[in-house]
Amino acid sequence: ETLATNGTDWHAPFIVRATENIDGDNVESGHFTGGNHQYNNQGSGSTATARSVSLRFFVDGQEVVSQKGYANMIEIRWTNNVQGYNTKKADGTGREILQERHRLIFDGYEWKETIELEPLETVFMERWYGLQFVYSTNYPNYRYIGAADRTLHTNESSDCGGKDADGIVAYGDKHRVEMTIDSSVDLGKRTLSGSTGALCSNGKAYMFIIDYKQMNVGEVYRLCGGYKFMSN
Repeated sequence: ETLATNGTDWHAPFIVRATENIDGDNVESGHFTGGNHQYNNQGSGSTATARSVSLRFFVDGQEVVSQKGYANMIEIRWTNNVQGYNTKKADGTGREILQERHRLIFDGYEWKETIELEPLETVFMERWYGLQFVYSTNYPNYRYIGAADRTLHTNESSDCGGKDADGIVAYGDKHRVEMTIDSSVDLGKRTLSGSTGALCSNGKAYMFIIDYKQMNVGEVYRLCGGYKFMSN
């Protein structure tokens, strides 16, 4: 049974800018880079704002290139280098200022995620959600976990009522999704967040992890979390 088919970002893109040597073709604030976001933020017909550095697959602890069969655990590791909105270029050669490293493990029940962010130079992160999903299609009803607002919402915009939220649970007639973060690990403690820990807007659910903070070259930041997809 297919539980999720939404073709959008599940791992969040970035509103991030360089603090020095501004050399992009369009330095207007507020543009996302990385993820599904291309140079003009319009999808097809434009150049990418991130580059895949590596992609590796593991089955039951062994790295594979091509394999069919059953497994107890599947692991995917990938690394992307991301341009800033003020260093991106129309021809795709914009300067990469941030590296994101992902480790995604599926045990047949839950997708467990570890994301590491490492600035390649001093950057200013205006917004990073970390994890997100579309709730309006299969999952119109949702609640926040571990937040001030614990009420039921249905296809409406809201926020969790504070900076603390461990996740969002959403469901429909047939399907259910749980998106959570580990609030005991690094960025999950909301040390770089603003006043909002999670929100839902325009049919998408977002954790809110970094809000208007400087990140320095050589530093490493970690977020742990994951997804569960179930029949309701």
